[in-house]
Amino acid sequence: ARAPAAEPAAPAEPTEYAKQRPKRELKKRHWLEHDLEGHEMVPMELFCGSPGSGEEGSQPFGVQVSCGCQVVMDVHGFMSFSKEIIGLLGGRVERTQGGRPVVRVEEAFPVREIRTEDDTINVEMDPESEVEVRAKMADAGLIAVGWYHSHPSFPAVPSVIDLTNQLRYQRLVREEDGLEPWIAAIVSPYNKTRPAMESELTYFYVDAGARTGGKDAELDRDCRSMALDTATSENTAFAAAAMSKIKMIKEWYGAEWEGASLWEGQTTLKDKLLHSVSSRLPSCWSDAMREAFLNSLNHLLV
Repeated sequence: ARAPAAEPAAPAEPTEYAKQRPKRELKKRHWLEHDLEGHEMVPMELFCGSPGSGEEGSQPFGVQVSCGCQVVMDVHGFMSFSKEIIGLLGGRVERTQGGRPVVRVEEAFPVREIRTEDDTINVEMDPESEVEVRAKMADAGLIAVGWYHSHPSFPAVPSVIDLTNQLRYQRLVREEDGLEPWIAAIVSPYNKTRPAMESELTYFYVDAGARTGGKDAELDRDCRSMALDTATSENTAFAAAAMSKIKMIKEWYGAEWEGASLWEGQTTLKDKLLHSVSSRLPSCWSDAMREAFLNSLNHLLV
């Protein structure tokens, strides 16, 4: 005989943070069939075929993202649970021996944001900070190959505004052969609809089909919101550089960061951050190296 099912546990009382967090609705129908509204979230579609192969419907280039880059994006997103953050991605655009284009993302470069009336669901880069960051990127021998921002408490799915910004960036880097090697990332650390302790990190691109356009090209009904297929490059020598950036981020958001606040049960926001970052460290690191990095991060965030 089958044992009787256990009575479901009563739902936990939501924390004060959960009650106050901003909310955004995900549009359920295909966006191209309806009028566009700036903050509507647009479900992503998938490319087919091998990235960079040139096959019909395939992703235009391969994408590799370093562990260090993911760690910095993750921590930056966690630092503000009510307002969006933003930064640039530095790396290189290369060709494989077979001639396939690959965007290699080496580092995340946090940028100060401009506070706006709706900065819980919208974010803009501070122009002076962006100039400084691009100079640091050049000093490191890298070029800008993308940007990232956060959706603090809603899914890591691009909005119409996100897609518009991404398309404009793509047009700015458009090469003679039509390649637009620029990617976008969204980190979502505090989405209550996602049970995992790790933040959600997604990458997207705007597929405009065969249409060409100038630098001011706007979204139209030929454009599609596409998820990018990415691979992780396990660079291991990023600890010092990442800690330097995290220290800077902590100084920016020190007054806003409330790591001791409860997430769920007895789990704090800092507990969630450390768990998420742990999932992004190189798999080849020894237990001792992982522990050293996480202990250093824990002390830095006090």
